[in-house]
Amino acid sequence: MKTYRSAIIGCGQIGSQYEVNQDALGIFTHAQAYHACDNTSLEGICDINEDALSACAQKWKISNTYNSVDDLLKDGPWDIISLCTPDQTHAKLSQHILDSGQTSALFIEKPLAVDTKSAATIVEQVKRLNIPVQINYSRRFDPKYQWLKEAIRNKEFGTIRKILIHYTGGIFHNGSHALDMIYYLFGKYKVQHATTVCNLDKSDPTIDALCMLEDGTAFHLIGHPAETYSIFEGNIWGSNGCLHLRDSGTRFVIDEIRPSKLAEGYKILEPTRIIDETANSTFHAINEICKHLEDKSSPLSCTVDDACHAVSMAEAICTAARP
Repeated sequence: MKTYRSAIIGCGQIGSQYEVNQDALGIFTHAQAYHACDNTSLEGICDINEDALSACAQKWKISNTYNSVDDLLKDGPWDIISLCTPDQTHAKLSQHILDSGQTSALFIEKPLAVDTKSAATIVEQVKRLNIPVQINYSRRFDPKYQWLKEAIRNKEFGTIRKILIHYTGGIFHNGSHALDMIYYLFGKYKVQHATTVCNLDKSDPTIDALCMLEDGTAFHLIGHPAETYSIFEGNIWGSNGCLHLRDSGTRFVIDEIRPSKLAEGYKILEPTRIIDETANSTFHAINEICKHLEDKSSPLSCTVDDACHAVSMAEAICTAARP
């Protein structure tokens, strides 16, 4: 496989700066992933913030730095570009990069856009130009969640009875992680009801929502204010046991049915297994892009169609929450 010339637009947290728990998340930032991948060479970075740009260049020893997207594109063509800018910029910058013809593939941080119309425009553009685009809904690239998808399909937890996810940080920015995760694990669902927790007047409110899977299973999304702590945790209850998402979803605790030690004849759920292998999600996502560039039949785990679904569900929840 060839070495793919790569660039990052946006040198902030997920682009370069996060200091993460290596045991849980492993290779997490885009810069870290490009350096770890044998088939990529990170050769350009771009940011309008000089401090962030300089810190990224120094940390990853990058000599080609740019203050504008156009300047970076002029130094193309690139094989892969990562877009790690604020959420509200994703749609316009994605369209501009794709129209430039200066990249063979694009890797976009979630969400794809913050409204369905913009997301649908990108979907049409990607199909028209036939350029591979991957979106970083990171749980799709985590081996734990790939195992969970198969476990659910094989009914290891029995019949799924109820799903509950807690989150902070806006329905588009962080809530869409849950919306995409449920779509990935279970398929389509519909929004039944929604209530605003905070910031309805802002561009990315935090919202409680009740959704229904196609088989009638309830999916509860519970939003919390983010002022004092961050959370992404939840539970998937089945007739054979329960899976708990812990530590921002990086650790699974599995409960199985056991006889109660307190009351004869009763059965309870007890923890029997923990799954906490390192995720390395961003590395796996970039590796998938390399494989796809080498062989078009090699699939991408999160396409623009997948990401557009998350945007449409977030927008539907916002609409349902309005009085």
